[in-house]
Amino acid sequence: MMSATVHTDPIAGVLFWIVCIFSFGLVGRYLARLCQQPAVLGELLMGILLGNVCYLFAVSQMVVLREGPGIFEIVHHLLMGLSMQHAVALSVPHANDVARLVPILHSNSGFEWVQVAHAIDVLAQYGVIFLLFMVGLESSVQDIRETGMESLCVALIGVFCPILLGFGMMLLLMPEASVRTNLFVAATLSATSVGITARVLKEMKKLRTREAKTILGAAVIDDILGLIILALVSSVVI
Repeated sequence: MMSATVHTDPIAGVLFWIVCIFSFGLVGRYLARLCQQPAVLGELLMGILLGNVCYLFAVSQMVVLREGPGIFEIVHHLLMGLSMQHAVALSVPHANDVARLVPILHSNSGFEWVQVAHAIDVLAQYGVIFLLFMVGLESSVQDIRETGMESLCVALIGVFCPILLGFGMMLLLMPEASVRTNLFVAATLSATSVGITARVLKEMKKLRTREAKTILGAAVIDDILGLIILALVSSVVI
């Protein structure tokens, strides 16, 4: 008798979800331009919508993608010989997420979902690299030096104001949280996305203006200060 085993193409799932993500991104870009807004805003909003709707309806791939690098930690724990339940519990902090994720990874398509998540994660990392590289081609160290003090002042405000406001909001919204938790949450708010800032300026064709140079310089300094602060706070909190 012929075997009833069904062989699925491992690339099909990857291509399907990449096409879905690109399609929704294009729709978001089109709607944003209709509203005379930066295209990246529409792409971000569409990503938020797609991710939350799919997660609400327990779409398996979106549940897996939502965990990000945690999925690869789960695979690492499985290779070390841990059970699926234990591996997921070690990598995913919330019990509700563990309860959703374990049956999906235990299913016949579990390994395929992990493959798709890995491929999309790699492509996303490349996308960020290419975005920053293209922006870097249109800017220079000399441009940043011209607005050095202005950028530094903007960066300092952009780092310490979110930290103070974040700490204050944690005290207001979660008074039962510890000081360490408040510090950690506040520190995570100090970083700025250079990629998004640069993308918006590029779409507005303002990348060569003095204001744009000040903003980009501040964003670079902001990222450096944010990483230093986050590293210091993490060493104290964790």
